[in-house]
Amino acid sequence: MAAHSKTRQLNWEDLKIFLNVYRSGNITNAAKKLKLDDSTVSRRIAQLEVCLGHRLFARTRNGMTHTKFADDVVEQLEQVERGIQGLADVALPEKEVTGTVRVAMMEGIGSLYLANKFKPFFAKFPNIRIELVTSSNYIKVGYREADLFLSFFKQTGKGIVCEKVGEFVLYLYATQEYLDQHGTPKSASDLAQHQFVTYIDDLIQMDTVRWLDEVIKTPESQVTSSSMVAQIAFASSGAGLGLFPKFSIPKGSELVPVMTDVVQVKREIYISAQSDLMTVERVEQVHRFIKSIFTSDSVFLNQ
Repeated sequence: MAAHSKTRQLNWEDLKIFLNVYRSGNITNAAKKLKLDDSTVSRRIAQLEVCLGHRLFARTRNGMTHTKFADDVVEQLEQVERGIQGLADVALPEKEVTGTVRVAMMEGIGSLYLANKFKPFFAKFPNIRIELVTSSNYIKVGYREADLFLSFFKQTGKGIVCEKVGEFVLYLYATQEYLDQHGTPKSASDLAQHQFVTYIDDLIQMDTVRWLDEVIKTPESQVTSSSMVAQIAFASSGAGLGLFPKFSIPKGSELVPVMTDVVQVKREIYISAQSDLMTVERVEQVHRFIKSIFTSDSVFLNQ
């Protein structure tokens, strides 16, 4: 594809649209985020391709994939993006650090633990906006799907920094009513006689949440769910035993720990980001705060 005009200036708005399509993976998702219609986004991408003189995306029957040229363009654009972000951070005093930080993690640790810890952070940084993404999918910080990714495994890749920030223990839980009706297991062999609440096997994308496999290989399950919140609700209704982190059990819950001296499953917690984002003040402050939470709660999370 030949360049339409060597004197034509690049349109920054077109470049921002391209970045959103590149990071979203398709035009529809980018259009929703930008609050534009699909045809407008497609037209602006085509316009940019003409201006650059190269294809940015290859259209196939299965969708679209970005070209090597697009990768090179993104690398340059991200340098510009970092400069703009850095300028904004330098221009503001600490208490006025502003902007949005997208933090991704599994639903359980996000909804049942971290979400209620942010009050002191917002008091100190009232102009930082948090987008909490709770997902059972693998988040690619390298593709800017999130600024920070909290996981139970060490993420690697070009330009990614990953740090262990803590660990936690999981125990078996059930209601006393369930235990009175079905008996309280005393040993690992007793577990074969019980029902379990766990994840839907074929929807698990990260092996680190297959924690029940470390307790019993073929659990009997009448109910399964992709949501830890739903699993806890099922277990609280007496549907069976569930393996949950201590932090996920709400105060006043009917669930009681079972076989704590026999069954203890542990997971490490890592936080990942693109290395360049760690120089952005708002991202650094969120990273520092999350790390401090796990440090101060280390005894609770591990006992």
